[in-house]
Amino acid sequence: MKYTFILSFFCIYLSNNLYSQAPAIEWQKTYGGLQSDLHNNLHQTSDGGYIHIGSSSSNNGDVTGNHGSGDIWVLKTNATGDIMWQKCFGGSYLDIGTSIQQTSDGGYILAGITASHDGDVSVNYGYKDSWVIKLDASGNIQWQKTYGGPNDDSASSIRQTTDGGYIVAGYKSMAPPTLVGGNKDFWIIKLDALGNIEWEQTYGDPSGWEEAHSIEQTTDGGYIVAGYSSSPYGYVIGNHGANDYWVIKITATGILQWQQSLGSSTNDVAQSVKQTTDGGYIVSGYSILQGDGGSPDYDFWIVKLNSTGTTLWQNFFGGSMDDRPVGLDSTPDGGCIVAGFFYSYDPITGFPQSDFGVIKLNALGNVEWQNSYGGTYNQGASSIQRTSDGGYIIGGFTQTANVTSDFLVIKLTGNQLGTRENTIKSNISIYPNPAKDFVTIDHLPAGATISIHDMSGRKIFNKKYSEAKVSINTSAFSSGAYIVQVDDQEKTILSEKLTIKK
Repeated sequence: MKYTFILSFFCIYLSNNLYSQAPAIEWQKTYGGLQSDLHNNLHQTSDGGYIHIGSSSSNNGDVTGNHGSGDIWVLKTNATGDIMWQKCFGGSYLDIGTSIQQTSDGGYILAGITASHDGDVSVNYGYKDSWVIKLDASGNIQWQKTYGGPNDDSASSIRQTTDGGYIVAGYKSMAPPTLVGGNKDFWIIKLDALGNIEWEQTYGDPSGWEEAHSIEQTTDGGYIVAGYSSSPYGYVIGNHGANDYWVIKITATGILQWQQSLGSSTNDVAQSVKQTTDGGYIVSGYSILQGDGGSPDYDFWIVKLNSTGTTLWQNFFGGSMDDRPVGLDSTPDGGCIVAGFFYSYDPITGFPQSDFGVIKLNALGNVEWQNSYGGTYNQGASSIQRTSDGGYIIGGFTQTANVTSDFLVIKLTGNQLGTRENTIKSNISIYPNPAKDFVTIDHLPAGATISIHDMSGRKIFNKKYSEAKVSINTSAFSSGAYIVQVDDQEKTILSEKLTIKK
């Protein structure tokens, strides 16, 4: 059965006045060398700066220490985008960094793909393997491990878990890449703090193709995973034809709780998933929607699910050419921010050109603002995150004059972001800030609800109070930045950064 879609279609070059005003660029910078450097993921760090990961074929410019072919490239910057340090990791063959996160000890965990068997890579099990590296705060390797079998294997997403270990999502191939009709499944690996496997599980159809692109730990201790599936068999139920969004919810030990196939008879690929403040999930990706002027090209497709995987709403966004989202972050107002690339025709060259495309949606899936950010050559966003000042950091690539690519990072201002239209001025005070074991919130209206979110947008505290002054125990919080949000009768009256220092 084919889904009936509700289409929210707009031209990406309509005036921003149709929505709330889009934020301005606070700063933007490029990083790289003379060869191709491709950005894949970023996160804000506890010092207010940023950590970036991707791949680099350069050994000049900003890039040093390349091992040959393409390496994983990790770049640490301060809050204004100045380089603090950079590192290349890899061997003599292709290595790609896909996902990175700051860990509770101030270091970093990263995941990627390696085809190497030398250099920084201790062992290769065949073709490409999943590769996980633990770094200290200065970017030095503390440990690294490869995971895989004799065929192609990949790690697309990694997150530190509440027990101090890690969860990795990607795919595991069941046949050599040279074999026509070979298949791959979702592959989830749970690691302890030292990278040892606690459990691993594949999900999918033995004869189909499934790739996991994104994983997040959920508030119940389990995990939500999104990617795509081309099969109606095995774990997969309800495929609509070609590739579908495939979203699975699993327990803390990897037991499947529910799964959803979402799509049409054309190609639908989920790129990212985030849990929202109401316990549901936002899934972003791209789909070929027949009906937008007859265009066979891809559009943004954003789907909101409840906690059991039922679709609450869905919206499409795009023009007459390819538009694909890659980065996603949930926002404290229950909405989300999505970034990818918008394609259009360059009026000078007459050829297609892509820009960073960014859309902010509210909790009901309606557009609050949208904008494109670009320059002379092609650009495309790979990752976006809400920052501690209420703005956004976007990472991606920009094409250079010699047709290679560099990292492109854009910081958007925070003065209009992360708040609802009905947000009002408030006398509420938060102290001490930075805090250690307790934080006090004063001058609250009766019946106010206080929620605290970490920088991934995950809600870690939520409580309603009748008192005007309350003290919240933060002794279990890790050092870093958080967002304190105060709501009064469904109005957000405060959204403020809180720093925890131990």
